[in-house]
Amino acid sequence: MTCEDLGRDRYKRIIAKCAVAGEDLGEWMVENGWALAYRRYSLDYVDEEADAQAVRRGIWATEFVKPWEWRRGKRIAANDNAPDQCHIKGNINRKDERIYHMPGQKAYNVTRINPAKGER
Repeated sequence: MTCEDLGRDRYKRIIAKCAVAGEDLGEWMVENGWALAYRRYSLDYVDEEADAQAVRRGIWATEFVKPWEWRRGKRIAANDNAPDQCHIKGNINRKDERIYHMPGQKAYNVTRINPAKGER
């Protein structure tokens, strides 16, 4: 892994661009829907974010509030027509790792929850 130091943010945290075997990790995370392009510091990943959003990859498969909007108090409005339950499935694998499944993801429909094991 190599990282290029791009400076500091307003909180004096390091801003860096990291790669493994020449592949930009930030770009990979954004294009796979696991991160957002943070336009405050760079426009580098805007196209990758648009592609992920267009095909509803990763976090784009559901409704969410962007982190910088969440910190300003924005929340998803309650849907009065929605059932009184969370649609995210959380289960625990054999390694005791917690795994979360969102509607529309590959394993969502086959995932079974066992409340006796602490799953919900």
